[in-house]
Amino acid sequence: MFWSVIFFVYGSLSWALAMPEIDVGADTTNVTLGQPVELELKIKYPRTFNLLEPDLRLIWPDIEFSLTDLTGPTKLQNNYQIVLRGSVQFFELGRNIVPPVKFLFLNSKNDTVLVASQDLTVFVKSILSQDEQEIRDIKPPIKIDGGIPIWLFILLIVMVFISIGGVLFFLFNRYRRRASEALVEDVEIDFSAEFKRIEQMGLLEKGEIKLYYSLLSDNLRKFLEKMWVEEAMEKTTGEIESVLQAQNIDKDLISRTGLYLSTADLVKFARFCPDRNNANYAPQLGLSILNSFEKLNKQQIESTETTKRIGDAESTI
Repeated sequence: MFWSVIFFVYGSLSWALAMPEIDVGADTTNVTLGQPVELELKIKYPRTFNLLEPDLRLIWPDIEFSLTDLTGPTKLQNNYQIVLRGSVQFFELGRNIVPPVKFLFLNSKNDTVLVASQDLTVFVKSILSQDEQEIRDIKPPIKIDGGIPIWLFILLIVMVFISIGGVLFFLFNRYRRRASEALVEDVEIDFSAEFKRIEQMGLLEKGEIKLYYSLLSDNLRKFLEKMWVEEAMEKTTGEIESVLQAQNIDKDLISRTGLYLSTADLVKFARFCPDRNNANYAPQLGLSILNSFEKLNKQQIESTETTKRIGDAESTI
Protein backbone atom coordinates (compact mmCIF):
# COMPACT_ATOMS: atom_id res chain seq x y z
CA MET A 1 0.00 0.00 0.00
CA PHE A 2 2.83 2.37 0.90
CA TRP A 3 4.64 1.76 -2.38
CA SER A 4 1.40 2.25 -4.28
CA VAL A 5 0.97 5.71 -2.72
CA ILE A 6 4.59 6.62 -3.51
CA PHE A 7 4.20 5.45 -7.10
CA PHE A 8 0.99 7.46 -7.47
CA VAL A 9 2.60 10.61 -6.11
CA TYR A 10 5.73 10.16 -8.26
CA GLY A 11 3.62 9.52 -11.36
CA SER A 12 1.52 12.61 -10.66
CA LEU A 13 4.64 14.76 -10.22
CA SER A 14 6.18 13.33 -13.38
CA TRP A 15 3.01 14.15 -15.29
CA ALA A 16 2.99 17.67 -13.87
CA LEU A 17 6.61 18.25 -14.82
CA ALA A 18 6.05 16.82 -18.28
CA MET A 19 3.88 19.75 -19.44
CA PRO A 20 4.93 22.33 -22.01
CA GLU A 21 6.57 25.46 -20.65
CA ILE A 22 6.82 28.97 -22.14
CA ASP A 23 9.29 31.45 -20.67
CA VAL A 24 9.77 35.08 -21.69
CA GLY A 25 12.88 37.02 -20.68
CA ALA A 26 14.38 40.42 -21.44
CA ASP A 27 17.88 41.85 -21.30
CA THR A 28 16.48 44.76 -19.27
CA THR A 29 13.14 45.95 -17.95
CA ASN A 30 14.15 49.57 -17.39
CA VAL A 31 14.73 51.57 -20.55
CA THR A 32 14.47 55.09 -21.93
CA LEU A 33 11.96 56.19 -24.53
CA GLY A 34 12.53 54.34 -27.81
CA GLN A 35 15.39 52.19 -26.48
CA PRO A 36 15.21 48.63 -27.90
CA VAL A 37 14.48 45.78 -25.46
CA GLU A 38 15.92 42.41 -26.45
CA LEU A 39 13.36 39.63 -25.79
CA GLU A 40 13.92 35.89 -25.66
CA LEU A 41 11.06 33.40 -25.85
CA LYS A 42 11.73 29.73 -24.95
CA ILE A 43 9.18 27.04 -25.70
CA LYS A 44 9.84 23.63 -24.06
CA TYR A 45 7.53 20.68 -24.51
CA PRO A 46 7.82 16.89 -24.00
CA ARG A 47 8.29 14.55 -26.91
CA THR A 48 4.81 13.23 -26.23
CA PHE A 49 3.37 16.62 -27.25
CA ASN A 50 3.08 18.21 -30.62
CA LEU A 51 3.05 22.00 -31.03
CA LEU A 52 0.21 23.18 -33.16
CA GLU A 53 2.62 25.63 -34.74
CA PRO A 54 1.32 29.12 -35.50
CA ASP A 55 3.15 31.76 -37.48
CA LEU A 56 5.89 32.44 -34.97
CA ARG A 57 6.73 35.77 -36.65
CA LEU A 58 3.39 37.16 -35.47
CA ILE A 59 3.37 36.07 -31.86
CA TRP A 60 3.08 39.63 -30.47
CA PRO A 61 0.74 41.50 -32.82
CA ASP A 62 -0.04 44.17 -30.20
CA ILE A 63 3.53 45.44 -29.83
CA GLU A 64 6.21 46.35 -32.34
CA PHE A 65 8.18 43.11 -32.06
CA SER A 66 10.91 42.52 -34.64
CA LEU A 67 12.03 38.88 -34.93
CA THR A 68 15.79 38.52 -35.42
CA ASP A 69 16.47 34.80 -34.73
CA LEU A 70 14.51 31.54 -34.63
CA THR A 71 16.05 28.17 -33.75
CA GLY A 72 14.48 24.77 -33.21
CA PRO A 73 12.85 22.60 -32.48
CA THR A 74 16.01 21.28 -30.82
CA LYS A 75 16.01 17.91 -29.01
CA LEU A 76 17.00 18.16 -25.32
CA GLN A 77 16.82 14.72 -23.58
CA ASN A 78 13.07 14.02 -23.44
CA ASN A 79 12.02 17.54 -24.53
CA TYR A 80 12.02 19.75 -27.54
CA GLN A 81 12.94 23.43 -27.40
CA ILE A 82 12.24 26.38 -29.68
CA VAL A 83 13.96 29.71 -29.06
CA LEU A 84 12.88 33.04 -30.56
CA ARG A 85 14.86 36.24 -30.19
CA GLY A 86 13.95 39.75 -31.24
CA SER A 87 13.57 43.32 -30.10
CA VAL A 88 10.75 45.64 -29.18
CA GLN A 89 10.53 49.40 -28.63
CA PHE A 90 8.17 51.37 -26.42
CA PHE A 91 7.18 54.98 -26.99
CA GLU A 92 4.97 55.57 -23.97
CA LEU A 93 6.42 56.65 -20.66
CA GLY A 94 5.77 54.57 -17.56
CA ARG A 95 4.68 50.96 -17.25
CA ASN A 96 4.47 48.93 -20.47
CA ILE A 97 3.39 45.29 -20.72
CA VAL A 98 4.70 42.56 -22.97
CA PRO A 99 1.50 40.47 -23.13
CA PRO A 100 1.45 36.68 -22.51
CA VAL A 101 2.09 34.34 -25.41
CA LYS A 102 -0.28 31.41 -25.87
CA PHE A 103 0.29 28.16 -27.78
CA LEU A 104 -1.81 25.07 -28.40
CA PHE A 105 -0.29 21.63 -27.96
CA LEU A 106 -1.63 18.21 -28.79
CA ASN A 107 -0.86 15.42 -26.27
CA SER A 108 -0.62 11.69 -26.81
CA LYS A 109 -4.36 11.34 -26.21
CA ASN A 110 -5.06 13.84 -29.00
CA ASP A 111 -6.29 16.36 -26.45
CA THR A 112 -5.43 20.05 -27.00
CA VAL A 113 -3.61 21.82 -24.23
CA LEU A 114 -3.39 25.64 -24.06
CA VAL A 115 -0.20 26.94 -22.44
CA ALA A 116 0.50 30.63 -21.80
CA SER A 117 3.55 32.55 -20.62
CA GLN A 118 3.60 35.17 -17.89
CA ASP A 119 3.39 38.79 -18.95
CA LEU A 120 6.49 40.92 -18.71
CA THR A 121 6.57 44.49 -17.37
CA VAL A 122 8.95 47.06 -18.85
CA PHE A 123 9.35 50.51 -17.31
CA VAL A 124 10.07 53.36 -19.73
CA LYS A 125 11.50 56.67 -18.56
CA SER A 126 12.13 59.93 -20.41
CA ILE A 127 15.53 60.74 -21.86
CA LEU A 128 15.15 64.18 -20.28
CA SER A 129 16.10 64.88 -16.71
CA GLN A 130 13.45 65.80 -14.18
CA ASP A 131 14.39 69.47 -14.42
CA GLU A 132 14.15 69.42 -18.21
CA GLN A 133 10.64 67.95 -18.09
CA GLU A 134 9.29 70.88 -16.09
CA ILE A 135 7.54 73.68 -17.98
CA ARG A 136 9.55 76.85 -17.71
CA ASP A 137 9.30 80.43 -18.89
CA ILE A 138 10.84 81.34 -22.22
CA LYS A 139 14.43 82.36 -21.77
CA PRO A 140 15.39 85.91 -22.74
CA PRO A 141 17.55 86.49 -25.83
CA ILE A 142 21.18 85.58 -25.34
CA LYS A 143 23.66 88.34 -25.92
CA ILE A 144 26.37 87.15 -28.27
CA ASP A 145 29.80 88.63 -27.87
CA GLY A 146 31.31 90.04 -31.01
CA GLY A 147 27.94 90.88 -32.61
CA ILE A 148 27.26 93.76 -35.00
CA PRO A 149 28.91 96.97 -33.71
CA ILE A 150 26.51 99.77 -32.85
CA TRP A 151 28.07 102.09 -35.43
CA LEU A 152 27.50 99.53 -38.19
CA PHE A 153 23.90 99.04 -37.06
CA ILE A 154 23.29 102.81 -37.19
CA LEU A 155 24.95 102.99 -40.62
CA LEU A 156 22.64 100.27 -41.96
CA ILE A 157 19.59 102.14 -40.67
CA VAL A 158 20.79 105.37 -42.31
CA MET A 159 21.38 103.55 -45.60
CA VAL A 160 17.88 102.09 -45.48
CA PHE A 161 16.35 105.54 -44.96
CA ILE A 162 18.49 106.98 -47.77
CA SER A 163 17.33 104.19 -50.10
CA ILE A 164 13.69 104.81 -49.22
CA GLY A 165 14.20 108.56 -49.74
CA GLY A 166 15.81 107.93 -53.12
CA VAL A 167 12.90 105.78 -54.27
CA LEU A 168 10.37 108.37 -53.12
CA PHE A 169 12.33 111.15 -54.83
CA PHE A 170 12.44 109.16 -58.07
CA LEU A 171 8.69 108.47 -57.96
CA PHE A 172 7.94 112.13 -57.19
CA ASN A 173 10.08 113.38 -60.09
CA ARG A 174 8.50 110.85 -62.39
CA TYR A 175 5.03 111.97 -61.39
CA ARG A 176 6.00 115.66 -61.76
CA ARG A 177 7.53 115.04 -65.18
CA ARG A 178 4.43 113.23 -66.43
CA ALA A 179 2.24 115.99 -65.04
CA SER A 180 4.38 118.58 -66.84
CA GLU A 181 4.19 116.61 -70.08
CA ALA A 182 0.43 116.36 -69.76
CA LEU A 183 0.24 120.13 -69.19
CA VAL A 184 2.41 120.80 -72.22
CA GLU A 185 0.21 118.56 -74.33
CA ASP A 186 -2.79 120.63 -73.40
CA VAL A 187 -1.04 123.77 -74.75
CA GLU A 188 -1.32 124.18 -78.52
CA ILE A 189 2.18 124.11 -80.01
CA ASP A 190 3.01 126.03 -83.17
CA PHE A 191 5.45 123.59 -84.76
CA SER A 192 6.16 125.89 -87.72
CA ALA A 193 7.13 128.72 -85.40
CA GLU A 194 9.27 126.30 -83.37
CA PHE A 195 11.42 125.50 -86.43
CA LYS A 196 11.99 129.23 -86.91
CA ARG A 197 12.77 129.75 -83.22
CA ILE A 198 15.43 126.97 -83.26
CA GLU A 199 16.97 128.56 -86.37
CA GLN A 200 17.29 131.90 -84.57
CA MET A 201 18.89 130.45 -81.40
CA GLY A 202 22.38 130.66 -82.95
CA LEU A 203 23.33 127.13 -81.87
CA LEU A 204 25.47 126.47 -84.96
CA GLU A 205 27.56 129.56 -84.24
CA LYS A 206 28.06 128.31 -80.69
CA GLY A 207 29.13 124.85 -81.89
CA GLU A 208 26.04 123.21 -80.31
CA ILE A 209 25.33 121.09 -83.37
CA LYS A 210 24.12 118.07 -81.41
CA LEU A 211 21.58 120.15 -79.46
CA TYR A 212 20.60 121.89 -82.69
CA TYR A 213 19.65 118.66 -84.48
CA SER A 214 18.07 117.19 -81.33
CA LEU A 215 15.64 120.13 -81.09
CA LEU A 216 14.83 119.96 -84.80
CA SER A 217 14.12 116.19 -84.83
CA ASP A 218 12.13 116.38 -81.56
CA ASN A 219 9.94 119.11 -83.03
CA LEU A 220 9.16 117.01 -86.10
CA ARG A 221 8.56 113.88 -84.00
CA LYS A 222 6.13 115.77 -81.73
CA PHE A 223 4.29 117.00 -84.80
CA LEU A 224 4.02 113.46 -86.20
CA GLU A 225 2.93 112.14 -82.79
CA LYS A 226 0.04 114.58 -82.67
CA MET A 227 -1.53 113.43 -85.89
CA TRP A 228 0.23 110.58 -87.71
CA VAL A 229 2.42 108.36 -85.51
CA GLU A 230 1.42 107.36 -82.00
CA GLU A 231 4.30 107.64 -79.47
CA ALA A 232 6.66 108.90 -82.15
CA MET A 233 9.05 110.23 -79.48
CA GLU A 234 9.71 106.65 -78.29
CA LYS A 235 9.93 105.05 -81.75
CA THR A 236 13.00 104.61 -83.92
CA THR A 237 13.20 106.28 -87.32
CA GLY A 238 12.60 102.94 -89.02
CA GLU A 239 9.48 102.31 -86.94
CA ILE A 240 8.10 105.75 -87.82
CA GLU A 241 8.61 105.02 -91.54
CA SER A 242 6.77 101.69 -91.15
CA VAL A 243 3.80 103.38 -89.47
CA LEU A 244 3.62 106.01 -92.23
CA GLN A 245 3.83 103.34 -94.96
CA ALA A 246 0.88 101.53 -93.38
CA GLN A 247 -1.19 104.72 -93.89
CA ASN A 248 -0.50 104.79 -97.65
CA ILE A 249 1.30 108.13 -97.44
CA ASP A 250 3.26 109.36 -100.44
CA LYS A 251 6.55 107.46 -100.68
CA ASP A 252 8.52 110.62 -101.46
CA LEU A 253 7.24 112.27 -98.27
CA ILE A 254 8.10 109.18 -96.20
CA SER A 255 11.60 109.11 -97.72
CA ARG A 256 12.18 112.82 -96.95
CA THR A 257 10.96 112.32 -93.36
CA GLY A 258 13.16 109.26 -92.83
CA LEU A 259 16.24 110.99 -94.24
CA TYR A 260 15.69 114.05 -92.04
CA LEU A 261 15.30 112.01 -88.84
CA SER A 262 18.19 109.66 -89.75
CA THR A 263 20.54 112.62 -90.23
CA ALA A 264 19.59 113.90 -86.78
CA ASP A 265 20.15 110.41 -85.32
CA LEU A 266 23.67 110.30 -86.80
CA VAL A 267 24.51 113.68 -85.34
CA LYS A 268 23.13 112.76 -81.88
CA PHE A 269 24.48 109.23 -81.58
CA ALA A 270 27.32 108.80 -84.09
CA ARG A 271 29.01 112.22 -83.87
CA PHE A 272 28.25 112.87 -87.55
CA CYS A 273 29.03 116.45 -88.65
CA PRO A 274 26.95 117.48 -91.67
CA ASP A 275 27.92 120.14 -94.20
CA ARG A 276 27.43 123.67 -92.86
CA ASN A 277 25.12 124.66 -95.72
CA ASN A 278 22.94 121.57 -95.11
CA ALA A 279 22.92 122.34 -91.39
CA ASN A 280 21.80 125.93 -92.06
CA TYR A 281 19.02 124.65 -94.33
CA ALA A 282 17.81 121.98 -91.81
CA PRO A 283 15.06 124.15 -90.18
CA GLN A 284 13.60 125.08 -93.62
CA LEU A 285 13.73 121.41 -94.67
CA GLY A 286 11.89 120.36 -91.52
CA LEU A 287 9.32 123.10 -92.09
CA SER A 288 8.88 121.87 -95.68
CA ILE A 289 8.17 118.32 -94.46
CA LEU A 290 5.72 119.67 -91.88
CA ASN A 291 3.87 121.70 -94.53
CA SER A 292 3.64 118.63 -96.77
CA PHE A 293 1.97 116.64 -93.98
CA GLU A 294 -0.42 119.50 -93.23
CA LYS A 295 -1.32 119.74 -96.91
CA LEU A 296 -1.91 115.98 -97.00
CA ASN A 297 -4.06 116.21 -93.88
CA LYS A 298 -6.12 119.01 -95.44
CA GLN A 299 -6.65 116.91 -98.56
CA GLN A 300 -7.77 113.94 -96.49
CA ILE A 301 -10.23 116.10 -94.56
CA GLU A 302 -11.66 117.55 -97.76
CA SER A 303 -11.94 114.07 -99.27
CA THR A 304 -13.75 112.79 -96.20
CA GLU A 305 -16.17 115.72 -96.23
CA THR A 306 -16.86 115.25 -99.94
CA THR A 307 -17.53 111.56 -99.44
CA LYS A 308 -19.86 112.36 -96.56
CA ARG A 309 -21.79 114.98 -98.62
CA ILE A 310 -22.19 112.49 -101.45
CA GLY A 311 -23.41 109.87 -99.01
CA ASP A 312 -25.88 112.30 -97.44
CA ALA A 313 -27.15 113.36 -100.87
CA GLU A 314 -27.67 109.76 -101.96
CA SER A 315 -29.53 108.96 -98.76
CA THR A 316 -32.00 111.83 -99.35
CA ILE A 317 -32.85 110.65 -102.87
